[in-house]
Amino acid sequence: MQPSKRPHLRALVPCALLLVVGGSCTQPTMNCTTAHLPYAAKYELTSGNPMSPCAQQKGDILGMQTYFATGGINGTAKFSDPSAAIRPQYSGLLIAEALNYPVDVPGFTGEKGVEHWPNALGDFESGSPDGDDLCHVPQLGPATFTRPELPAVADDPATEDDETKAVSPPTTVSYEWTDVRWLNTPDAQGTQFEADLKFTQDGCTAEYHVVAVSPAVECAADEDCTLTGNGLNPDFAVECATDIGLCVLAKPIPSYE
Repeated sequence: MQPSKRPHLRALVPCALLLVVGGSCTQPTMNCTTAHLPYAAKYELTSGNPMSPCAQQKGDILGMQTYFATGGINGTAKFSDPSAAIRPQYSGLLIAEALNYPVDVPGFTGEKGVEHWPNALGDFESGSPDGDDLCHVPQLGPATFTRPELPAVADDPATEDDETKAVSPPTTVSYEWTDVRWLNTPDAQGTQFEADLKFTQDGCTAEYHVVAVSPAVECAADEDCTLTGNGLNPDFAVECATDIGLCVLAKPIPSYE
């Protein structure tokens, strides 16, 4: 069943009343948006040396956010002019590594800046979905982030633990998302995502096809992905990607049973 054909529960009663008096009822037009909770993303390698370090990404947790331009009616946001941002957990963990390092990392604050800002940004083509209920962003990024060199750490003789750390060289990651799209229907308000990704780390480049679903749910088997109350839409076709321990879409979007 196509998601755009499924009646929305809250629309049933008003529709019934309109039919009695000879009127008609249609689904409301959705605004293009991302979901507010993290996405579980499955990566499929499409280009690059499969033995290279950058080709080892199997998936990730993606944070996404929608922003609207100002200038709407009566001071509201301009919902016809949205943009989106994506931050992968992989780059977020590099930030956390530097922020939580036991000694100061020279020149690193974790705040927005040219050298350490991993959010990829892009504009939606439209404020409303197309005829296939998809909202498109042609390109996000490239978003390049550099985690600087982590200095050596000497052991503290006053403690029982060995805190010794060797110097960790700097690393640079870059994300370039293309053909980005979200499913936006009354029962999938940006919660299904699909895109192509060009990922580069320290000069090594690999390309992936990515599908993702929100919210991110941990799993050990397919049965975990269909448990009542786990937050996933029960109509979605999902499966457990055991190599990353996350419930992911079982099909390209729209992924429905």
